[in-house]
Amino acid sequence: MAGELFTERRRILFNSTRSGASDIYEVDRASGALRQLTSDPRYEAHASYFDGARKIIFHRQTRGENYDIVVRDLRTGQERVVGATAAEEAYPAISPDRRWIAFSAVPVSGAQPNLYVMRTDGTGRRRLTEGASKDAYATWASDGRALYFVRFEASGSKVYRIAMAGGSCAR
Repeated sequence: MAGELFTERRRILFNSTRSGASDIYEVDRASGALRQLTSDPRYEAHASYFDGARKIIFHRQTRGENYDIVVRDLRTGQERVVGATAAEEAYPAISPDRRWIAFSAVPVSGAQPNLYVMRTDGTGRRRLTEGASKDAYATWASDGRALYFVRFEASGSKVYRIAMAGGSCAR
C-alpha cells in the first residue's frame, strides 16, 4: 500500500498499487470490507470524499507527467475533470463549506507549483501564491477563510498560511 489516508465517518480512502497501478480504494472501518473505486493504468492519488461522501476528488496522471483533478460519482461511476487546463493540477482539497477546491498548479512553462482555488464546478479559478518556491499540500482552516500549505524553500520545508481572500503568506 502506498499513499495518503483520507477518512469520513465510516470509510477510509487510500491509494494502493495492489492492482499494479496506483488506484483509489476505500475500506469500511467496521467490517474491514475493501472496495476498489478506480481502475486506471495511470497514477491516481490524494483522494478525499466530497458531496456527502457520494463523490471523491483526486488527481490523476493524464499526459506524460501532467496531472488533472478528477471528480468521480461513487453511485454512477461517472468521472469529470474539473477546471482542466494545460497546466499540471494536483493535490486537491475541498473547503469546509464544499464550495471550493484548493490545489497546486504548475504552468506549462515549467515554473514551480503555486496554490490556486476554484469552485467545485471548475469556474472561478484564481491564484493565491506566486513565486519561485514550490507550494503544495493545502489544507483548509476549519472556518474556510484560510489555507495552510507547505512551501518548499532552499532552507527546507515550512508551513505557511494564506487568507482565502489572498494577500501575503504568514508562517
